Amino acid sequence: MNKQWPAVRLNQVLRRSNETIELQPEAKYRQITLKLWGKGAVLRGILAGAEVAASRQIVARRNQFIVSRIDARNGAMGIVPEELDGAIVSNDFPVFNLVVDRMLPAYLGWMCKTGTFVEECRRASEGTTNRVRLQEEKFLASEIPLPPLTEQRRVVARIEGLADRIHEARVLRQEAAEQTDVILQSELHRCFITEENTWPQSTVGDCAEIIDPNPSHRMPHYAETGFPFISTVDFEGSEDIRRLTAKYVTEDTYLEQKSRCSFAVGDILYSRIGTIGAARLLTELWPFALSHVLVVVKPKMGIEPRFLLWYLRSDSITSQASHATRSIGAPISESNEFEAFTCQNLSSPNNVALLPISTICKEKQTP
Repeated sequence: MNKQWPAVRLNQVLRRSNETIELQPEAKYRQITLKLWGKGAVLRGILAGAEVAASRQIVARRNQFIVSRIDARNGAMGIVPEELDGAIVSNDFPVFNLVVDRMLPAYLGWMCKTGTFVEECRRASEGTTNRVRLQEEKFLASEIPLPPLTEQRRVVARIEGLADRIHEARVLRQEAAEQTDVILQSELHRCFITEENTWPQSTVGDCAEIIDPNPSHRMPHYAETGFPFISTVDFEGSEDIRRLTAKYVTEDTYLEQKSRCSFAVGDILYSRIGTIGAARLLTELWPFALSHVLVVVKPKMGIEPRFLLWYLRSDSITSQASHATRSIGAPISESNEFEAFTCQNLSSPNNVALLPISTICKEKQTP
């Protein structure tokens, strides 16, 4: 933002809305929730009045500014879209009218996505761990740069034009990724289904040790800082794991998992829920804990880890996993279920002979 623009306090351009409604037990109401990191206001669900915890709720209106007291420090805020006009929120989501002759809703909508604005929300949040709340008075005392309305329109038009081009690029990238995935799966099928018919048969358990570091399959309590908590949402591309965007868990959670499983280079993190077949090979080590959606696959002596990685991604294994989950109506819940899946004898000479396929697959998956 231009440093020459005058700075104004938020209390000069925002006015707290006091519109509320007494819910009728049988009537249906749309609820708003706020996504983190600038993703804005979205529909949480539609409930009968009797299903909502508090009978009196705040009514949100189109183009109002809404913020989460709990997660403002994590970017949970935004402008109420037209489709959520008249939806309801609890007192944990204060709603503000804009002084529209001084600030455009679209301008604040983009401004509140910036790291500078979120940092102001962090400074205005107080409380003990897991009880941190946005202090409204401090928040409204925060300053933002505010150009004239004509300049605000120019800024918004420039950002929205850029956002449109980014969206187009993402659509093209997604289409390319889908096309390359078809090629990849075809190549995996050829190597691990068509050609494996002549290979000696074995089981996954004969080729690797399967360890579930979170056998309770319960979600831990997240922490502000601590140890990265890796899940499939942190998988990126075909090889990478995003560390910076991962959530955090406490040292106790990390040490509890470490007592069950110590990681090593060459281990494979494999999804047992949802996108079965999503996998990552550990090529370096750092302290982290695993989500309950992942198990650890430790290749046994004589098994090439990268070859096993691609084998586990092939429909030779994923088809068995899909059948198992349909049969029991639940995710792969026990390690011995996974170990019983049939596969070719990966310690055979074919293991070494087909190693180039891992490089081929990697190249094909990169758009």
